[in-house]
Amino acid sequence: MKASELRIGNLIKGKSPEKKVYEEPVELNEYYFLLFLNNMMDVEPIPLTEEWLLKLGFKFTNGYGFKIFGNWLQKEDDVYFYNVNGNFVEINYVHQLQNLYFALTGQELTSKQQEQ
Repeated sequence: MKASELRIGNLIKGKSPEKKVYEEPVELNEYYFLLFLNNMMDVEPIPLTEEWLLKLGFKFTNGYGFKIFGNWLQKEDDVYFYNVNGNFVEINYVHQLQNLYFALTGQELTSKQQEQ
């Protein structure tokens, strides 16, 4: 992953300097980001799945899929696509959806389970 793809608050999987594997996704904070930038932590993206869409608070609508801001998040061959002004943007990972959501709303998209 490239640092330019990530923002503080993105959900990621990582391995700490002590080689402890995070079994649960963690929220990227300043500490983890500095470790990543200094090659002291490996970071993996979290694949976007229907389970993650539900955790993030989206609802399956009318048998068509997930609707986000008036456009459908469509799935084809295990890959999600979102229509942005007639261009389909591929969204493979949770952090990509979080970044799209932030770009469209100016608000963070977090796991609803984390807030409970």
